[in-house]
Amino acid sequence: KRKNSTSSENPGYHLWMQYGSTMGGVTLDKRIPITKNIVTSLGLLVGGANHELEFVNTNAAYNWNDLPGTITGSNNTHFKISKGYLLAQPRAELLVRFTPWLGLRAEGGYMYGVNLREDWRVIGMGEEQYEVVDSPNTKYEGITFSIGPWFGF
Repeated sequence: KRKNSTSSENPGYHLWMQYGSTMGGVTLDKRIPITKNIVTSLGLLVGGANHELEFVNTNAAYNWNDLPGTITGSNNTHFKISKGYLLAQPRAELLVRFTPWLGLRAEGGYMYGVNLREDWRVIGMGEEQYEVVDSPNTKYEGITFSIGPWFGF
C-alpha cells in the first residue's frame, strides 16, 4: 500500500510511505480421502517472511548540479526498514471435486512467525543494515483462510 500526504512541518514537502509483506516456504501435506469426491488434508508450511516499510520525504526539487547539497543539507530523505521471520503454518484443507480435474478447496490455518531479530533494521546499500533503536517487537502471526478453485488430476 502507498500513502501520500503533505508534511505539516513544511508544506512544500510530500511524505510517502509504502508497506510490503512477503512470505514463502515449502509445504508438506497428508491427504485423507473421505469419499471419491471429498478429500481432506493436514499440512505444515515452513519458510520465511519479511515486513518492509519504505519512507520518502521530498520537495521534488532536484537539480543535478545541486545534488551534493541536496544529499547533505536538505530534508529530502528516503529509507527502508525491514524485519524478518522464520515461519510455521499448520493448516487443514477440505477439497470437494466436481469433476476429476475441477473442484473447490477451502483451507484454514494459523501463521506463526519467529523473529530473526528483536529490532527493525534500516536497509543500506549492499549488505549494510543499521539497527533501529527502541523499535517494536512486531509479531508476524494470525489466522489464515483461503478458498478457491482447484485444478488437478
